[in-house]
Amino acid sequence: MDARSLRRRAATRLRVRLEQARAQALTLRFAGVRVHPRARLARGVRVDVAPGGRLVLGPCAVAGGTVIEVGPAGRLELLGDFVGPGSVVVARRSVRVGPGTLVAEMCVLRDSDHARASDGTIDPVAHDSAPVTVGAHCWLGARVTVLKGVSLGDGSTAGAGAVITRDVAAGSTVVGVPARALGG
Repeated sequence: MDARSLRRRAATRLRVRLEQARAQALTLRFAGVRVHPRARLARGVRVDVAPGGRLVLGPCAVAGGTVIEVGPAGRLELLGDFVGPGSVVVARRSVRVGPGTLVAEMCVLRDSDHARASDGTIDPVAHDSAPVTVGAHCWLGARVTVLKGVSLGDGSTAGAGAVITRDVAAGSTVVGVPARALGG
């Protein structure tokens, strides 16, 4: 192996160690955070865990530009393998991403919407929430949006740009806005 290849490998090992240290630092910054030793946060990931919120970060690599927010009563279990750059994951109540799941760039997973006041106006503080569950070994293509109250079964796939408003059966593929199952 030539010197150039050795330098590249050393630089990659250093980057991985820095990303792992960045993930471990979350346990010092926030109460209620558990981080797997192989978890990695790239530079530019923004994490906010409100007091009382819980974050479980599995052996997952989270790319730069991703935003992770956990509300005061929220629980986020991010056990998947990868979360792509520019994605947004918001847990005001409960979001769970199963092991082996891949989330492409600019995806949005959120378990809440703003609530409407009695006069019909949007309340900037109140939220309606329902748990979101993404099963094991799922694939969310680029710019997929998963809305509150949705469950994706194990091994399911969401095509790029899909907006998922209903449960997705295990092993199925959904596409479109709103997302619909492919096939018969």
